[in-house]
Amino acid sequence: MKQHPFSTRRGRKVRLLKLKANPLCERCEKGGLVVIATEVHHIKPWAQHPDLAFVEDNLESLCEPCHDKSKGAGLGNVGGCGVNGMPISALHPWQQSRVQKQIANKPEITIVCGPPGSGKTTYVQQHCRPGDLVLDLDTIWQALTGMDLYQKPDSIAPFVYEARDAILRRLDRPHDVKRVWIIKAAPKAQDREALCSRFNAQALVLLTSESECSRRIADRQDKGKWQRIIREWWAEYEPRAADTITDA
Repeated sequence: MKQHPFSTRRGRKVRLLKLKANPLCERCEKGGLVVIATEVHHIKPWAQHPDLAFVEDNLESLCEPCHDKSKGAGLGNVGGCGVNGMPISALHPWQQSRVQKQIANKPEITIVCGPPGSGKTTYVQQHCRPGDLVLDLDTIWQALTGMDLYQKPDSIAPFVYEARDAILRRLDRPHDVKRVWIIKAAPKAQDREALCSRFNAQALVLLTSESECSRRIADRQDKGKWQRIIREWWAEYEPRAADTITDA
């Protein structure tokens, strides 16, 4: 059996460069969906066309479901159905109708980012409306501990993060929420990009100055810890052209 191109050092580099250049599933994008790509597919099979194994024009960034379908029979058959009884091809009228409904019902999602004390929670409270979904890690901590908003026992951390991740996974599935606010520090541009790509969201960064953030957290317990986190956020902060920048 021939060695798969992506099992080689060169292949791994080519695969990573392709996913970096096209981080979203190219087939889902054509259907109006925003889905993170996890696989790189050879349009013309590498086994039959070894000369095209590392040619960019022969590579396609795909999500796992699209990649699995690409390896099965009947992808181009408009009448073909998968094991779940649903049409496989995106050209099938049922699939096109489904995509259009998803686009029409797409919620407005805003990722509100910034260091501690920047005013993220206050901003969301001032702009959210009844029925909006607000995902705030601080309030999950408080809900699971019953303690002060900024008291965070380390032993509870795994439960808090799993609760947050469960909500994020639920957002990936159909729902009736019209507006969503996700509060997250996210100083690194790639973290904001990943969230925005995953949920077709907009990122709003509150660039409240380091000195003002420090002043606002002066009354918090473990003030020194919070000041360190603020300094670290500013040290790690990376601008991103698509972000909306403001202060609060």
